[in-house]
Amino acid sequence: MSQTIINKAKYPHGSDAWLRLRNSYLGTSEWGSVLGISKYATPLDVYNNKINGATKIDNIKMRFGRDSEPMAMKWFTEETGLVCYEDPYIRLHQDYPFLATNLDGIVKDASQEIPLEFKTTSTLARANWEGVLPMTYLTQVQGQMALFGADYSYVAVMVFGFAGIEDFEVMKIYRDQEYLDIILPRLVAFWNQHIVKQTPPDAINNDDILTLFPQHEPKKEIQANPSIVDAIGELMVIKEQIKTWNDKKKELEFVIKDYMKDAELLKEHESVIATWKNGKNRTVFDRKRFALERSDIYAHYCNEQNGNRTLRLNNRR
Repeated sequence: MSQTIINKAKYPHGSDAWLRLRNSYLGTSEWGSVLGISKYATPLDVYNNKINGATKIDNIKMRFGRDSEPMAMKWFTEETGLVCYEDPYIRLHQDYPFLATNLDGIVKDASQEIPLEFKTTSTLARANWEGVLPMTYLTQVQGQMALFGADYSYVAVMVFGFAGIEDFEVMKIYRDQEYLDIILPRLVAFWNQHIVKQTPPDAINNDDILTLFPQHEPKKEIQANPSIVDAIGELMVIKEQIKTWNDKKKELEFVIKDYMKDAELLKEHESVIATWKNGKNRTVFDRKRFALERSDIYAHYCNEQNGNRTLRLNNRR
């Protein structure tokens, strides 16, 4: 498979040039978001990043992920006996240059080069994988194989617990062409129908809805269809159930607190089964007093914001 490649060295991570480049393609780490299977971002989030420009986002976890890659490469070689090295290129799809991948590394395996991906996760999250990669990661790795032209790839996973690193695991993932044949047309359609035409995709969660429709149109009315009427009825039942359980929760909390009174610990034999104690003292800004005593300064730093849209149901009984 012929490849179009871009030298990473010309686009330092986090630079303005890097951000502009990132906005010009769908990286394999974004494919799961575009397909609506990621818990980190939605298709609308990806759309807004490409159209409005991605912001510089960095945090301690992202820094650790980057800085730990040389150590993970060393461990990978010790674990497998295979030589690996950094990939200096961003690789673009030969037919669709808006699909691209940025590999963590490349492995020399049986006289061929194979993609290598590094992941960090927690012990709890790893237990929920049930022995396989989450679909978001699996989609990313399948995309890497498609763009690199490999039949399999390696994924090295660092697993962290409360006390630090607990496990290092190497997975071998084989290319699933049937899956790729399903998702590639959807990715191409997303780019052509939404990015090129600058038409946002449909919302898939409440945050998306508020992003698309932050303001109501005064006096605008629409008629409910039967499915919406059913949804409202079901939501009303659920809200009533939540209220009942919240009332029961408060009742049980009162019983326990009234029994403990000024005790910090509640024990059953030698085991502590509950605590009721004060948190640390904290400094709180007295906004009302400041507004009253220094109204001139207070007004200078006040900005008007749009009120949040709130959904309220009218009881039709």
